[in-house]
Amino acid sequence: MENLLLRLYPTAFRRCKVCEKVRSIENFSISRHDMMDSKGNKYRRHECKDDELKRKTVERIERTIGRREAIKSDLACTTCGYSKKTHPSFSINALQFHHHKNNKSHNVADMWNMPFDRIVKEIGKTKVLCVRCHAEITVNKKEKTK
Repeated sequence: MENLLLRLYPTAFRRCKVCEKVRSIENFSISRHDMMDSKGNKYRRHECKDDELKRKTVERIERTIGRREAIKSDLACTTCGYSKKTHPSFSINALQFHHHKNNKSHNVADMWNMPFDRIVKEIGKTKVLCVRCHAEITVNKKEKTK
């Protein structure tokens, strides 16, 4: 039945490359780019707006954020020593990853949708600093370049 729909109405239906179900073209998001298909219609993505897919994506993102937070809970500021052991009101939000060399690919905080091994690799390029120490280093670096 699905293949028949695709053959009879190739512009009205499409097979999702993720869930592999044939769905109406309205179930596929329009690309943000001003691209057109061969018939002059706005280009649509090949992944449907399936709720199951969205749920799996949200779960993966939450799992990645949880892993990153677990890593941060065991770390300490390399400058002043701020950590779970030294402060009873410790917050992982007060720790930041500082790229002290010019080898930065991404901000670690913006990598919530990337594979966890890439996040760990990027964390390896950084020094862990508390917010205060990070601000001081950043301001001193800017003053030196003036």
